[in-house]
Amino acid sequence: MMRRLGKQAAAVVIATAIAGTGAAYAAAQSESAASGQVQATSSASKEITAEGTKLKGETYAKNGFVMIPLREAAEALGYSVKWNKNGIVELSKGNVWTQVQTGVDQYTVNRMYISLGAAPELNKGKLYVPASFVSEVLRAAVVTEGASVVISPAQPVEDQPAAELEELQMTGTITGIRAVDGKVVSVQANGAGMNGIILNIDDSTAIAAADGTAMKAEELSLGMSIQAVHNATMALSLPPQTYASSITVTGKAAVAESTGTEGVVKEVRTDDDGRISLLVSGTGMTETAPAEVVVHVQDDTVLIDKDGEAVEAASLKEGANVLAFYGPVLKKSLPPIGTAWKIVLQ
Repeated sequence: MMRRLGKQAAAVVIATAIAGTGAAYAAAQSESAASGQVQATSSASKEITAEGTKLKGETYAKNGFVMIPLREAAEALGYSVKWNKNGIVELSKGNVWTQVQTGVDQYTVNRMYISLGAAPELNKGKLYVPASFVSEVLRAAVVTEGASVVISPAQPVEDQPAAELEELQMTGTITGIRAVDGKVVSVQANGAGMNGIILNIDDSTAIAAADGTAMKAEELSLGMSIQAVHNATMALSLPPQTYASSITVTGKAAVAESTGTEGVVKEVRTDDDGRISLLVSGTGMTETAPAEVVVHVQDDTVLIDKDGEAVEAASLKEGANVLAFYGPVLKKSLPPIGTAWKIVLQ
């Protein structure tokens, strides 16, 4: 279930600009000016210039990428640079905000994540990023010639008109949770592995129970039914990802330490008492969840479709795509056997 919402937010200027980065990245590999991926030679100049002014620091090549000093390039474009703990650096200018972390090829642009093919790294006390960081994240023009880099500022972000930020509402089930240093930064819904959607969250995301009671992100768990409002713009990754402005937990509370498997019903078994068991084969939702599992369907098992509507057990047929959630205890067999507390018919 989806509906459109509208509001003004200049942040979408960057979010929209990077939405195609995942697909564009592969195509950009053959264009050094766009991606910064060039093979430098020892005789090539290693200068960095911005508007004709030579910046401090030199470039160097690593795995075919030209690396440039982050602070010098960002400050030349008018960005403020702030170091935080754990090797995280924040850059901001007007409506644009981004964050990079040493050793992590994941760049944050107004709550969206992109990859550039090379992680930020420390070299002689300076943090370096691939030259494509200038064009893909800071939205300025960058040209690489050998190991030399020429930066030309684009239209000032402050002068660009605010764009309409479209949002969508979705209904789904949590199938994955990602935390960094104990803090939940994203949830996956409606699929495991490369399926479904990733909703990035932060301190601004409003998380609540169905009755409006505020919740913490750490209270979210696998199998929870949710309604979320998220940006219409998505990064072209697998699975696609976007930022959620709100998440509301609906339906029955999740079973403690629940895990699950997304997959296809390969076999439906019915015992002498009419109780149903399903052989589900696909992808485990956690590192310990099996890719193939047999789950017993009981009278109190929640059976719903992807929109949260109740379905009958008779709908669980061979070939059906399901999200099967079960408790942490499984009978050790091949495949393992457990009891489903919730099954979502996709």
